[in-house]
Order: sequence, then C-alpha cells, then structure tokens
Amino acid sequence: MLTDKRFIIVTGVICILPVIAGIFLWSRLPESMATSFTWDGVPTAYHPKWFAVFVIPLMITAVHGLCAFSVLKREDYGNFRALGYGWAILICPVISIFAGVSLYAYGLGYDISLTFISVSVVVAITLIYGIRMFLKNRK
Repeated sequence: MLTDKRFIIVTGVICILPVIAGIFLWSRLPESMATSFTWDGVPTAYHPKWFAVFVIPLMITAVHGLCAFSVLKREDYGNFRALGYGWAILICPVISIFAGVSLYAYGLGYDISLTFISVSVVVAITLIYGIRMFLKNRK
C-alpha cells in the first residue's frame, strides 16, 4: 500500500505543476486568459489570470484527491480495481498538464494545436503508466 500512496503523492504533485509554471510565467501572461477552447483552438471563455493559474489546477488536484480517497477505500475487485485505480489516479494529472500547457501556450501567443498537445499527453501518460507497471511487476 505504501507504493500506492507514494504514487498518489507523485501524481498529486504533477497536478499542481501548472501552478508552479504559472507563477514563473506570471509577468508574461495576459491579465485575461482564455480558459475554454473549441477543438479548432478558438477561445470560448475568458477568466482573470489568477483563476487560470491557481483555481483550475487546484480544482483538478482536489478531484484527484477525491478519486484517490475513493479508490483506496474500495474493497479489492480483482483486475478491475487495478485498472480503475490506474486510470482514476492518472486522469487528473493528464487533464492538469493538458489544461496548463494549452492555457499558457495560448496566453503567451504560441500557436500549438490541441491535437499535438493531446497526442503528447497520451504518449507521456502511457510511458509513465507502463514504467510504473514494469517496476511494480519486477518486485
């Protein structure tokens, strides 16, 4: 169980990485930031900079904590629990990184497609989950 708790802590820290990046980029970000986009990259909603940098990642981190708590408190349901645990714990960091990269890239004027960000995040999460499972099964 200790390994699972460490994994939850690591993924929780990943959830708040956009806050740290936002603090470093604070002076370069616009006062009003786009916080919602269509898949074509067209903004559909704007919020103050503090909302995009602090509130969105912290809300995702809170959902991550709720997922971690609920998954760890369930009884063992065999392979389904392991699969559900992996996805429930990893989905929030994926969403947090995806949101942070897309919000900051647009705010800084970079032209990065959401498809590129999506594929990059999926590749990263697959590598992280695969390495974790490899290390777990190696013991």
